[in-house]
Amino acid sequence: MLELIKNFFNAKPGYRDSFSYSQLNTFNNCPYQYKLIYNDGIRKDKESIEAYMGKRVHDVMEWLYNSKNKKQNWITFDKICEEYNRLWIKKWHKHIYIFRKNYDSNHYYSLGKECLSNYYQKYGPTFDQIVEGVELELSFKVDEYKFKGIIDRLDHPAPRKWIIHDYKTGVLKTQKQAENDMQLALYQMAVEQNFGDALDIKLKWHFMKNGSEVTLSHSKKHLDKVKDKIIKNVEKIRCCNDESKLEDIKVGDLVLLNENIKSTAFVSFKSRNQKSIGIKKNNLLTVQKKAKNKIIVENNEKQAWAVSNSQVSNKFIPKETKFCNWCYYWNECPVKFSRNPSGNAKLIKSKA
Repeated sequence: MLELIKNFFNAKPGYRDSFSYSQLNTFNNCPYQYKLIYNDGIRKDKESIEAYMGKRVHDVMEWLYNSKNKKQNWITFDKICEEYNRLWIKKWHKHIYIFRKNYDSNHYYSLGKECLSNYYQKYGPTFDQIVEGVELELSFKVDEYKFKGIIDRLDHPAPRKWIIHDYKTGVLKTQKQAENDMQLALYQMAVEQNFGDALDIKLKWHFMKNGSEVTLSHSKKHLDKVKDKIIKNVEKIRCCNDESKLEDIKVGDLVLLNENIKSTAFVSFKSRNQKSIGIKKNNLLTVQKKAKNKIIVENNEKQAWAVSNSQVSNKFIPKETKFCNWCYYWNECPVKFSRNPSGNAKLIKSKA
């Protein structure tokens, strides 16, 4: 017990015991959002209407393959719609947002129902797959790193044969994109490590909006490549938790002001004969020049300061993409100076 307590207090800030695909995906989309969620523990109640719809479709798919429904000879589509409608209303909350102003919540409600209809046409009304588990949480390792994953559905159609299912309500992937995706490759590793008799593992994406499917199986050679990619991702995250060193900061790098530094500690580099201008805490700065023990940084208004490497960090730098419109950390983000443009979604009660 004493050793566990010592390890806890000696652990570096932000170092995690285990990782997940969601964590890697968040870091690759925006390192700063990763920091806010997984290091700082800032969780938001807000979610997009697209995410809300996707969750309700997943809820229905979990219900569809539960132990009670397994005993049914068939399930009608009306029954599925009743469950979808019940969950849509029951789980609705005031922090759901819509970015695309030309759509309302009823559009996304109907889209979710269309996803379920496409699936029903392929597998209904019997749904007689041999299911090992739904929303199955598995722990496994990639090299020395611990991972956790939740598989939407795992089928066991025959001895030593497994099928990993993942439901998608968003954009369709090509076969090539699916082959290069880390998510189901991670889940294949999880099944291999948790089920020793796994000889033949198939990976199946259900793109429910389009009624399309992509099925593949990764060879050991391909999995080894994916493992290398995953390990590099984890090491990047762990590197970001280390202090920035002067030799690691390059001209052109984006840097942030360290949170524990006071803006009054800075002297304006270009305006020595004028009143000093303090750097704002949330400024994203660009390294213009490196001098002995000093770095010259500049903001987007071309104001420059001389700082030491201990005063700035090139770790967890925000990344602006189209996905920012579905991010609800604008108040905390160094590159956003307004509110997220999304508006509150209104619940429109629809009949199943």
